[in-house]
Amino acid sequence: MRKKIEFARKHRNTDWRRIVFTDESWLCCNERTGKIHWARTRAEVLAMEKKARWNVPSIMIWGCIGYNYKSELIVFPSKQSVDGEMKQFRLDSFAYVRRCLSTVAPSLAKTTRLFQQDGARSHAAKHTLQYLKRKGVALLEPWPPYSPELNAIERIWKEMNVRVGARCPMTMDELMVAAKEAWAELPQSVINAHCKHFREQVRRL
Repeated sequence: MRKKIEFARKHRNTDWRRIVFTDESWLCCNERTGKIHWARTRAEVLAMEKKARWNVPSIMIWGCIGYNYKSELIVFPSKQSVDGEMKQFRLDSFAYVRRCLSTVAPSLAKTTRLFQQDGARSHAAKHTLQYLKRKGVALLEPWPPYSPELNAIERIWKEMNVRVGARCPMTMDELMVAAKEAWAELPQSVINAHCKHFREQVRRL
């Protein structure tokens, strides 16, 4: 909380329209549609209402949003081959730079935008920070840990969960199509409204 308050004091007057919010999230074929379902035991929960991405097709997604700004949606597989064995996908700094940052850094460097990212290992790695510095991308620092309420993209992921869930994808291919369509159809006006929320949250601290 101390770090969060210090961050709020530093950025209380920062123009929220300059900030580009980023993060990863997971989507799976069991995403909720927004309906509430009550059950006495977990065994009675309907299949489509279980959050069990390890048992169903799932993907990791990454994106950037800001005032009048929306990046391409980057989609990762749920599993990757490690020494010939399929294991849960883990995003390291090299994949983060190559697949994600390289798609937005060149254009952001030409603006006065502030790039936000949390303290995940792939984000805080030396390789990542050197890349951003080399490209001339300004960071919104110091981002406080455990602060999802300050990150506007967390609200967008909630929107994505509902929009993807409404499409009821049943396979990996359908899930990828649903995710890309939901992202493409997400109105910029909705994104702008969620980004504005940053200013309100900071001033509450």
